Amino acid sequence: MASSGVTSARAADRARARARAAVPEQVLTLPRGRTIAYPHDHAVTVYLREDDFGLSRYPRDLVSDLRLLHWELDGVLVVVLMLRLDRNDHFTFEHWINAAEPAGVRMLQCLAAQGDTDVVLVGDTDIRPYRVRNDIAGDASRLVARLRAHPAWTAEAFTSAVSRIGQLYPTPHALWWSSPPPIKRGRRGRAR
Repeated sequence: MASSGVTSARAADRARARARAAVPEQVLTLPRGRTIAYPHDHAVTVYLREDDFGLSRYPRDLVSDLRLLHWELDGVLVVVLMLRLDRNDHFTFEHWINAAEPAGVRMLQCLAAQGDTDVVLVGDTDIRPYRVRNDIAGDASRLVARLRAHPAWTAEAFTSAVSRIGQLYPTPHALWWSSPPPIKRGRRGRAR
């Protein structure tokens, strides 16, 4: 019996190592409490970087909400992907998308086409993947269509517009509450 426990522990360690290897290096270097949307293989995965103590604050069975907010300021279309966990203001995170860059357009195109979105909480030694329904596909699709007729802007103009929005909404939860909630909310994430 002891050998099967050791074998299953080794298998679990190998599975964690494989999952850890699948996390992009860019995510592993993020500061604690930061989120990033990462496009790969025609889909966007949302990663939240935490240390193990921070990761322990989140319940195992999470309610995950995604929103795609946008503003047009001085010809700049500013897009922010919002992630809110467990319906908690303190667990609200943002990722700004510059849709004038090819990576930003690709991210919106992927979000418009995918049915589910993977949300991965990444700690120092633990990884928690979840899959949530992509309720923002319609918003992403409308933004992609809007970009086709929209003139490009510079990175400096984008940074300036983000800064102006940051002055109005200085925290992620203030940004979250800056728009009315969508009709469909609070999708419970399924552990993958």
